[in-house]
Amino acid sequence: VTSIRNVNKTDWNRLLGRQSTFDWDGLLFLEDSFCGREKPEHNWNFHYFIIRDENANTVLATFFTHALWKDDLLAPASVSIMLEEKRKQEPYYLTSHVLSMGSLFTEGHHCYLDRSHPQWRLAISQMLDKVEKLDHKINAAMVVLRDFVNDGELNQLLHNHGFIRIDMPESCIVEGLSWNDPEEYVRSLSARSRRHFRNDIQPYEEHFDVVYEKRVTEKRIDEFYNLYENVRNNN
Repeated sequence: VTSIRNVNKTDWNRLLGRQSTFDWDGLLFLEDSFCGREKPEHNWNFHYFIIRDENANTVLATFFTHALWKDDLLAPASVSIMLEEKRKQEPYYLTSHVLSMGSLFTEGHHCYLDRSHPQWRLAISQMLDKVEKLDHKINAAMVVLRDFVNDGELNQLLHNHGFIRIDMPESCIVEGLSWNDPEEYVRSLSARSRRHFRNDIQPYEEHFDVVYEKRVTEKRIDEFYNLYENVRNNN
């Protein structure tokens, strides 16, 4: 199917809802956000695959997006710096449409796979067959299967279907948030980070009021975005 609207919400969230931002509502948000836009990079096509056994038990569930990628997405930074200069005059220089598991907005384990099921290998093969047919239909430049854990047997299975394993960029994961007060937090930092905190952050703490808001107006969202742009433009 080509929309999360055609997938049972309870079933999807049970299988993939706790992985990242791609629960049922999150994908509905992405579908609405990346549809009918002016620029090609802001228009994605979604494809959902759910494979069940003869007893209607789900063995595999995942989603793919067909979207415009920069060809240097996984290249060294030095390569991208040169290409970005070229793109100032030619915005779509060395860009291609890619059929990818997950999306450019999401990260995490995009594929639910019941490894305890005796037919899980068959489910993988069936998914890849469907993806191959879709690839031929839409003529994507590349097919990407993303964010699998390090698994020798699964890697060999995908390799036998013609896929080459490469490392994706590092994710930003913040761990060790179990401190209870500011001093305990400072002790958890490295020596360099402690100096940074005490010299550049703590002296200005009294100038800020931190507020957590569950709902904000459109006007406030615009204000937040302008503040973000201030930082980005000076980075």
